[in-house]
Amino acid sequence: MNEDIFYGIKNTLDEIAEVQIKNKQGVLKEVGMLISGDDNSFITHCLDEDLIKFYIEDEEVLTIDKDNHLLYMLDALFYNFLDK
Repeated sequence: MNEDIFYGIKNTLDEIAEVQIKNKQGVLKEVGMLISGDDNSFITHCLDEDLIKFYIEDEEVLTIDKDNHLLYMLDALFYNFLDK
């Protein structure tokens, strides 16, 4: 279940790709979506690792992988919230 959620998020971030993070050599390392321009918060997928990263003010605040139980917990929360 977690992997389905993870790869669904990953595919969405890859498709949107409005945020692009490159290393010093100019190689694209992460792509994702902007959440808020006010505090420069965004979510990315690492292209060379199965990680999803959350940033606020360009600082990484959370990293999750496909086995993180938080994915299932958030899915359950949003499912119940959006189902009402």
